[in-house]
Order: sequence, then C-alpha cells, then structure tokens
Amino acid sequence: MFGRYYYAGAPPSDEPIYDAEIEELAPGPVDPEDFFTGTGLQYSRKGTSTVQISASEVVSGVLEDQICIGSLDGINYGIVIQQNTGNGLGIGNDNSPRDLNVAWTPGLGSTVTSNYATSPDGQTHASRCQIVSNGYSPYAAFSAHRNFSAWVRSTQSISPSSQQMVWVIAANDSPPTVAAGSTTWQRIDIISLNNDRYYIAVCDCRDYTGYGGTSPQSRDILVDFLQIENSSFPTEAIPVGNSKRYCDRIWHPNPINLISGGAMKMYLKFVSKFGPGDDIIAYSGDTFSGDAAKTYIWSVFVGSGDYCRLDTATWLVEINVGNGSLNGAVSSTPVSWNRGDTVEIYFVVGGNLNTTFKYCVNGGVWIDLPLTGPASNVGNLSYSADMGFLHNIVQANPNDGDAGVLPCWLQQIKFYPKPFAGF
Repeated sequence: MFGRYYYAGAPPSDEPIYDAEIEELAPGPVDPEDFFTGTGLQYSRKGTSTVQISASEVVSGVLEDQICIGSLDGINYGIVIQQNTGNGLGIGNDNSPRDLNVAWTPGLGSTVTSNYATSPDGQTHASRCQIVSNGYSPYAAFSAHRNFSAWVRSTQSISPSSQQMVWVIAANDSPPTVAAGSTTWQRIDIISLNNDRYYIAVCDCRDYTGYGGTSPQSRDILVDFLQIENSSFPTEAIPVGNSKRYCDRIWHPNPINLISGGAMKMYLKFVSKFGPGDDIIAYSGDTFSGDAAKTYIWSVFVGSGDYCRLDTATWLVEINVGNGSLNGAVSSTPVSWNRGDTVEIYFVVGGNLNTTFKYCVNGGVWIDLPLTGPASNVGNLSYSADMGFLHNIVQANPNDGDAGVLPCWLQQIKFYPKPFAGF
C-alpha cells in the first residue's frame, strides 16, 4: 500500500495530512487503478509509451494510462512527467529509429548489421555499426534546431573506444558529444548549435581534436532508439518514427481533503528534466506550435484557473489564487536549477496566511522567494474541482495539448496541516 491520509484526530505538526508516498512505487509501469487506490491521485496519458528505469535499461510497451516510474540512474525513481513530444525520424525520409540500414544515408567506411544484439528493452533490435578510422556511421539531414539522442554501447570488451556523436554542416566543424566507451548501454545526445547545422551521425571516427573531440580511431558499437526532437533535451524513448509520446497528467479529484483550516501547504519533490536555456516544446493537437511559455507547478480547475506556474523565459514564479484575488503576483527574483537537479518546493496559500514559495536544490539551503503583488492574507480556500500537479488542469484537450507540463521525475507530493510551522 502506498499513499496516506492522516485523519486520526488533529495531526501532529511534524506529520503531513497527505503523503502520496510515490517513492514506494516499483520501477516500470503501474496500473492506474492501483495507483488511485493507493494515493487517491488520478493519472492519464494517451497512447503507449516506453520508460527508462536505469542508466542502461528501457521498458517498452507501457500501455495507455499506465503510470511510468522511471529513473536515470536506477537509484532515484519518480513518475515520468513530460510534455507532448515526437520523434522526427521517419518524417519524409523514413529513417528508422531502430535500424541504421533503413533509409539512413550510408556512411563512410561503415558496415551495419541489423537486429544484431539485445537492446536496452531486452528485444533483439540493436544494430551493429563497425566504422574504420576516419570514417563515419550512416547519417541523416535535418534543418531545424533539434536534439538528437541514441542508445549506444561498445562491442569491444577490452579498452572499449569512446563514443563520438556529431551534428555538423560539413566535416569537422562542430563540437561533438563524446561519451566514455562502455560495454553497457548508455544514452547520449547532442543539440544542434544553430539552424544551419543539419547532418547528424551517431558515430563519427574522424579527427575532432580541434573541437574537443577525439583523434581518428575505428569503432565497433551497437545502436538503438535513435531520436530527433523539437527540444533541447531528450525525453523518453519513442521507438516508432514520425510518432508522438503524449503528455503525462496527474491530479487529485477531491482536493478538499488537502486543505487544512482554509490553507493549502503543499510540498513537491522532483528531479528536473530541463534547466535554463532548454526549450520545452508545445504542441496543439498533433501540430508543433513552438516553445511552451509557462510550465505549471500546481493548478485547480476553478473559474479561469488557480495556479502556481513558472515563466520559461524569465524563470519567475507567477501565482493566481482565489480566481483572481492573487492575479498578477510574481516573484521578484527567478528560481534557478539545472537539468538533473533534485528540486523541493514548499508552497503556502490561503487561510489568511502569508503566501509563501520556498525551494531548495539538491538538498541545499531553502530559498524564500520574494513575491510582489497581493500575496498576503488570502482567505480560506475550499476546492472541490480537480487539482493538478506539474501541468495546467484547465488546459483544453489536455491529452492532445502540451498542458503546460513541467518535465520531471515526480518523487513526492505532501500536504501539511495549518498549524505546521513550515521550514
């Protein structure tokens, strides 16, 4: 059993009134009915998915509406929360995300063997790519600013060579991504520097010493789950070309149980999938519509919507509570964290208390964010509408829109009683 409400009399000040206990969930897919029974939370995601559960493993075939419990390192797990994303491979030129022999332009001095070895998901889909010194793997051309990622591992058991991924307009003119050689699977990625750099090669064995890369050397690697995204960071693997992974939505359908004395004292903990300068790409239906301007930390489906959200351009926190009574409250300083950081947030509003937003990064010092606007003495809250976490619950057609998702691995949701002194 996971998820807990603390209703036995007046809860002590050191106990939450609600704890989802997400950290007790096992890696991989979780049935939504079991999830709701344990936590009282509801979840949705349109379509099937994959989920990375360690530095070298992927689970395929996660069904629609099944929660994905994922991890980058196999130690710190959380619910995968992502915006709508799509794998651009397969658009127009039918490049296969799982076979370098299908529609990829042949490389120089490279030999590719399809379905050669076991992939990160346990299936036999990995391509073997053998490349001579000063050669390069099969490649493809893309004209937009995008992230290219792939799962790779070396087949050389003795002193495995490093892996060198490039995104170039011509030979040897762009800093590559270089990863240490490993005989276990690892995911590497690279971002195009600007829109005129459009050739991608999962492995380039030419001389990149002038750009922080390696000298010419032969390589023998396995490759799978190749992915091009309209984003500056890689998301969960999308194994089918020209297809999407729809956004994750998590909410509480009865938030009156999360309010204490008219006040809401919420604690969230997550590992961020993005940082300053990273684009979070929004879709409207199946159409790319540009960068998401806002990502939501908390939202309630009441009136025009109550929320606490992050402006992705300024990294300022914006708050609207009481269906307008706090409209326009903005932090006077931005929040700051990087991709891969563990972020904790403590948000207090209502019950005639001072509105508070505090956060800390990687277990460091708690930062009390100054707020400007009508931030104090908001009256008692009483929500009966759905309360969303890390997305905008008011978003129309949320399974087809970006829904203002804050991409992360969600680890904890807690609510505290009004007498709780806080941090």
